[in-house]
Amino acid sequence: MSRLPLAVLLLSATMASAAPPVAPPLVTSLSAADCQACHPKIVAEWSQSRHAHAATNDLFRSAFRRDPLDWCLRCHAPLPAQAASFRQASTSSGGADNLVAQGVNCAVCHLRDGQILTARPVTERGQRAHPLRQVPQLQTAEFCAVCHQANWPRTVRPLVLSEVPMQDTLAEFRRAGIQERTCQDCHMPGRSHRFPGGHDANWLRQTVSLRVTRDRAQHLQVALLARGIGHQLPTGDPFRRFLLDICRDPECDEPVVSFSLGRFFDSVGGEKVLLRDTSLPVPRPGQPSERRFSYKLPPSVHSAELFFRLQYAYAAPSTEPELDPEQVATLLSSGRVPGAP
Repeated sequence: MSRLPLAVLLLSATMASAAPPVAPPLVTSLSAADCQACHPKIVAEWSQSRHAHAATNDLFRSAFRRDPLDWCLRCHAPLPAQAASFRQASTSSGGADNLVAQGVNCAVCHLRDGQILTARPVTERGQRAHPLRQVPQLQTAEFCAVCHQANWPRTVRPLVLSEVPMQDTLAEFRRAGIQERTCQDCHMPGRSHRFPGGHDANWLRQTVSLRVTRDRAQHLQVALLARGIGHQLPTGDPFRRFLLDICRDPECDEPVVSFSLGRFFDSVGGEKVLLRDTSLPVPRPGQPSERRFSYKLPPSVHSAELFFRLQYAYAAPSTEPELDPEQVATLLSSGRVPGAP
């Protein structure tokens, strides 16, 4: 069970306010385009982020077509105008000029009660552009938890949440006991609004390392490590997982065995339950996160040369057939398995 601190509950209540956000004076709309003139660098960074495509990326759209729940829109299309567009039977993505196409835009995080929220001290110059309010909570992990810490729903109409975490990232971060960092230190380096993370293949390759060896007793010895993280990996979306294939050929067209590492759920009595958790665990302070295991190879491959392929998968298995391969998973590393024969 995951219990949230009071700060998260208060921020969640603010984010979920029924009152539609109102553009402040001198700002004509809730579109990020209205922010671009004064904040071109930030808007350019944000436009490359997963936030900008939260409502229109194919992973979300394919899942939403199968299960079009309003609950999903709270974080993928949080502005009332965005949610209204999704509820129209004719579209689930919106047009290029629609707010839907902006996903989690500037207004979602920075606009409350006709004022622009800022983590930094309010300046006179900024006030001349629009009303500003300093909110230090923008720099906290709790602010991110509004959409990155959530339990599975027990029912969706009405929405009643269970006690089982679906996305448990804030709780994982708290268990890591990291006092000197917040989410923003890693995912907004230098105040960047590109938000690198699990969908950034280069970031993953720099963070994750794999060692696969084969001993004389024909056991595979596997060690998967991640350095510098403050939570489990994968974290967040429950469909994310590491896929490790051991193959007869370098292209891995002939897998001998495959391993799937992550969090795996099932429905029991109408509620989600965690069946197993083989993700990289919450790291100890100053230590890498590590998962080790061994596997006895079958006699049929004892004399064969073997190869490995490690991928990071994103999609729910039920939606994979309708997605392009690069949307389903990204390659992290591959090569020959050293050791016997």
